[in-house]
Amino acid sequence: MSISVNLKKISNLPGRSDRKVELCFREIRGEVLSISVYNCSKVFSNRLLGKLVISLQHVVSTGRVLLREPLTDSNYSLTEIYIELDIRYHPVEGTAGSWEGLDFIKVEDQDDGRFERKSLRADYGTKLDNIDTRLTVVATSMVALESKVTELKRDVSSNSTRINEAEGRIQHAEKTLEKTEAALDSVNKRIAYLESKTDDLENRCRRKNLRLFGIREGAEGQQTLLNLVNDMLTRWLELTPDRALTLERVHRTLASGKPNQHKAVIVRFLKFQEKEFVYLDINAFRGFQHNPCKLRVLHNGRINLFTMPQEAEKFYKSIKQ
Repeated sequence: MSISVNLKKISNLPGRSDRKVELCFREIRGEVLSISVYNCSKVFSNRLLGKLVISLQHVVSTGRVLLREPLTDSNYSLTEIYIELDIRYHPVEGTAGSWEGLDFIKVEDQDDGRFERKSLRADYGTKLDNIDTRLTVVATSMVALESKVTELKRDVSSNSTRINEAEGRIQHAEKTLEKTEAALDSVNKRIAYLESKTDDLENRCRRKNLRLFGIREGAEGQQTLLNLVNDMLTRWLELTPDRALTLERVHRTLASGKPNQHKAVIVRFLKFQEKEFVYLDINAFRGFQHNPCKLRVLHNGRINLFTMPQEAEKFYKSIKQ
């Protein structure tokens, strides 16, 4: 058979470049005609503007087809480009048959010499109906798919907007947190300073000194007077390590007006509470000794030193005997 295709018009073509129309026959369960329209350029490669696929079985059955259809792009979506075609079917030379209106009636020679007229429309009617049904289903599916893709794009765009907003809020929260942490550190430092200042002012407004009498001068020996007094108070009060005293300063007073009396020792405590504790506990003793005096006895040209009264009393009894 032979097919003649008359391109009558192509409308809504974009741009002003040269165009090329390509016809291609393909075998897909029957012959089909594929018509492709390209945009030609001298610099770039040809770009496909649209495509139209026509079943030749329908052309053969009808003899002639006049159509105006939109082209589809590479994603099988309809474009705004319309093509108008006049397609005609020409029977092979020597084929016995005739046309009835737009139908071509084919005559086949039978073995018994009888001729049976059979319409080509009846031969391919069922197949064409199936193809039309399938094309309708495909078109419906494409419309549904396009709708789903549109919804998906809208959801993706909405999610992208929400993500951008969330990132902005997170950045703002991080900046606010950094400022808050800096302000909190500054406040903590200020509170610590004010606490120390308050303690200092509280201590300055109270007397934290104690005066100790009876400690002979030079009793500290090689150590400092502060260490001597600290050891004495710890031993007298039987303090544990966790109750250690903190002495700020220890020094002696000016010379006493009374003869043969050692200078008093002034002890300044760091905390007023420790001074009160020492003062109350020492007053509870009501008598203790530190560095007691030594008794020197000259007998028979020999000097005897006694540090304990019991030793002196024992020596005295031996003399009497």
